[in-house]
Amino acid sequence: MGSISHWFKNRWPLVIFFLYWSVHIYIWLIWGWKESELFNFAWWFDEMGHALSGVIGALTLLYLYKTYSLHGIFRFAGKKHLTKDIVEDIAIFGILWEFGEMVWDLYFQPNFLQIAMAQKGVIDTIIDLIVNPLFALLTLIIYFSCVRFGRYVYKKTYPDDKNTADV
Repeated sequence: MGSISHWFKNRWPLVIFFLYWSVHIYIWLIWGWKESELFNFAWWFDEMGHALSGVIGALTLLYLYKTYSLHGIFRFAGKKHLTKDIVEDIAIFGILWEFGEMVWDLYFQPNFLQIAMAQKGVIDTIIDLIVNPLFALLTLIIYFSCVRFGRYVYKKTYPDDKNTADV
Protein backbone atom coordinates (compact mmCIF):
# COMPACT_ATOMS: atom_id res chain seq x y z
CA MET A 1 0.00 0.00 0.00
CA GLY A 2 2.92 2.30 0.64
CA SER A 3 4.02 2.26 -2.99
CA ILE A 4 0.56 3.33 -4.25
CA SER A 5 0.38 6.23 -1.79
CA HIS A 6 3.94 7.24 -2.70
CA TRP A 7 3.05 7.14 -6.42
CA PHE A 8 -0.11 9.19 -5.84
CA LYS A 9 1.73 11.69 -3.62
CA ASN A 10 4.10 12.57 -6.42
CA ARG A 11 1.62 12.40 -9.28
CA TRP A 12 -1.71 13.67 -7.94
CA PRO A 13 -1.90 16.44 -10.59
CA LEU A 14 -1.84 13.74 -13.29
CA VAL A 15 -4.81 12.02 -11.65
CA ILE A 16 -6.70 15.34 -11.37
CA PHE A 17 -5.97 16.21 -15.02
CA PHE A 18 -7.02 12.72 -16.14
CA LEU A 19 -10.30 13.00 -14.23
CA TYR A 20 -10.96 16.48 -15.62
CA TRP A 21 -10.26 15.46 -19.23
CA SER A 22 -12.48 12.38 -18.85
CA VAL A 23 -15.38 14.54 -17.65
CA HIS A 24 -14.62 17.18 -20.32
CA ILE A 25 -14.72 14.62 -23.11
CA TYR A 26 -17.97 13.17 -21.78
CA ILE A 27 -19.68 16.56 -21.40
CA TRP A 28 -18.53 18.27 -24.58
CA LEU A 29 -18.14 15.35 -26.94
CA ILE A 30 -20.70 12.72 -25.94
CA TRP A 31 -23.44 14.39 -23.90
CA GLY A 32 -23.37 18.04 -24.93
CA TRP A 33 -22.77 17.80 -28.66
CA LYS A 34 -25.84 19.44 -30.14
CA GLU A 35 -26.55 21.24 -33.36
CA SER A 36 -26.92 24.93 -32.72
CA GLU A 37 -27.20 28.30 -34.34
CA LEU A 38 -24.50 30.91 -33.96
CA PHE A 39 -24.67 32.74 -30.60
CA ASN A 40 -27.48 30.68 -29.04
CA PHE A 41 -27.16 28.76 -25.74
CA ALA A 42 -25.74 25.56 -27.25
CA TRP A 43 -23.15 27.60 -29.18
CA TRP A 44 -22.05 29.41 -26.00
CA PHE A 45 -21.83 26.04 -24.26
CA ASP A 46 -19.51 24.87 -27.04
CA GLU A 47 -17.39 28.02 -26.72
CA MET A 48 -17.14 27.49 -22.97
CA GLY A 49 -15.76 24.03 -23.76
CA HIS A 50 -13.15 25.54 -26.06
CA ALA A 51 -12.20 28.11 -23.41
CA LEU A 52 -11.89 25.46 -20.69
CA SER A 53 -9.82 23.26 -22.98
CA GLY A 54 -7.48 26.22 -23.51
CA VAL A 55 -7.19 26.88 -19.76
CA ILE A 56 -6.85 23.29 -18.55
CA GLY A 57 -4.81 22.31 -21.60
CA ALA A 58 -2.29 25.05 -20.78
CA LEU A 59 -2.13 23.96 -17.13
CA THR A 60 -1.76 20.31 -18.14
CA LEU A 61 1.06 21.06 -20.57
CA LEU A 62 2.72 23.40 -18.07
CA TYR A 63 2.70 20.64 -15.47
CA LEU A 64 3.97 18.02 -17.93
CA TYR A 65 6.73 20.27 -19.28
CA LYS A 66 7.89 21.40 -15.85
CA THR A 67 7.77 17.90 -14.36
CA TYR A 68 8.72 15.43 -17.07
CA SER A 69 10.46 17.33 -19.86
CA LEU A 70 14.14 17.97 -20.18
CA HIS A 71 14.59 20.82 -17.75
CA GLY A 72 17.57 22.40 -19.46
CA ILE A 73 15.80 23.82 -22.51
CA PHE A 74 13.10 25.57 -20.52
CA ARG A 75 15.51 26.91 -17.93
CA PHE A 76 17.79 28.18 -20.64
CA ALA A 77 15.11 29.58 -22.92
CA GLY A 78 12.93 31.00 -20.14
CA LYS A 79 9.26 31.52 -19.51
CA LYS A 80 8.62 33.25 -22.85
CA HIS A 81 9.73 30.20 -24.79
CA LEU A 82 7.69 27.90 -22.54
CA THR A 83 4.61 30.13 -22.94
CA LYS A 84 5.04 30.30 -26.72
CA ASP A 85 5.47 26.53 -26.94
CA ILE A 86 2.36 25.78 -24.84
CA VAL A 87 0.17 28.29 -26.73
CA GLU A 88 1.39 26.82 -30.04
CA ASP A 89 0.59 23.30 -28.82
CA ILE A 90 -2.93 24.35 -27.82
CA ALA A 91 -3.41 26.10 -31.19
CA ILE A 92 -2.22 23.01 -33.09
CA PHE A 93 -4.56 20.80 -31.06
CA GLY A 94 -7.41 23.22 -31.86
CA ILE A 95 -6.60 23.06 -35.58
CA LEU A 96 -6.56 19.25 -35.47
CA TRP A 97 -9.86 19.26 -33.57
CA GLU A 98 -11.53 21.54 -36.12
CA PHE A 99 -10.12 19.37 -38.93
CA GLY A 100 -11.69 16.35 -37.21
CA GLU A 101 -15.02 18.21 -37.06
CA MET A 102 -14.76 18.97 -40.78
CA VAL A 103 -14.06 15.31 -41.60
CA TRP A 104 -17.01 14.32 -39.40
CA ASP A 105 -19.35 16.71 -41.20
CA LEU A 106 -18.18 15.73 -44.70
CA TYR A 107 -17.98 11.96 -44.41
CA PHE A 108 -19.68 10.57 -41.32
CA GLN A 109 -22.55 12.88 -40.39
CA PRO A 110 -24.49 12.43 -43.68
CA ASN A 111 -24.72 8.71 -42.86
CA PHE A 112 -25.96 9.35 -39.31
CA LEU A 113 -28.53 12.12 -39.68
CA GLN A 114 -29.72 11.82 -36.08
CA ILE A 115 -26.30 13.03 -34.87
CA ALA A 116 -25.60 16.75 -34.94
CA MET A 117 -23.21 18.49 -37.29
CA ALA A 118 -19.96 19.56 -35.66
CA GLN A 119 -19.28 22.86 -37.40
CA LYS A 120 -21.71 25.75 -37.55
CA GLY A 121 -19.86 27.59 -40.30
CA VAL A 122 -16.68 29.48 -40.99
CA ILE A 123 -17.30 32.09 -38.28
CA ASP A 124 -17.73 29.37 -35.64
CA THR A 125 -14.51 27.66 -36.73
CA ILE A 126 -12.51 30.90 -36.69
CA ILE A 127 -13.83 31.82 -33.23
CA ASP A 128 -13.01 28.33 -31.95
CA LEU A 129 -9.46 28.60 -33.31
CA ILE A 130 -9.01 31.98 -31.58
CA VAL A 131 -10.57 31.02 -28.23
CA ASN A 132 -8.35 27.98 -27.52
CA PRO A 133 -4.92 29.68 -27.66
CA LEU A 134 -6.26 32.98 -26.30
CA PHE A 135 -7.42 31.37 -23.08
CA ALA A 136 -4.21 29.33 -22.89
CA LEU A 137 -2.18 32.56 -23.15
CA LEU A 138 -4.32 34.32 -20.53
CA THR A 139 -3.93 31.34 -18.19
CA LEU A 140 -0.15 31.36 -18.51
CA ILE A 141 0.05 35.14 -18.01
CA ILE A 142 -2.02 34.83 -14.83
CA TYR A 143 0.03 31.83 -13.65
CA PHE A 144 3.43 33.49 -14.12
CA SER A 145 2.12 36.74 -12.60
CA CYS A 146 0.92 34.86 -9.52
CA VAL A 147 4.28 33.09 -9.21
CA ARG A 148 6.12 36.39 -9.48
CA PHE A 149 3.79 38.06 -6.97
CA GLY A 150 4.20 35.12 -4.58
CA ARG A 151 7.98 35.43 -4.72
CA TYR A 152 7.70 39.17 -4.12
CA VAL A 153 5.45 38.70 -1.09
CA TYR A 154 7.69 35.95 0.30
CA LYS A 155 10.75 38.13 -0.11
CA LYS A 156 9.00 41.03 1.68
CA THR A 157 7.74 38.74 4.45
CA TYR A 158 11.05 36.93 5.00
CA PRO A 159 13.76 39.40 3.97
CA ASP A 160 16.57 37.47 5.68
CA ASP A 161 15.95 34.21 3.80
CA LYS A 162 18.82 33.75 1.34
CA ASN A 163 17.27 30.70 -0.37
CA THR A 164 14.76 32.69 -2.42
CA ALA A 165 15.35 33.46 -6.06
CA ASP A 166 15.44 37.04 -7.25
CA VAL A 167 12.08 38.42 -8.33
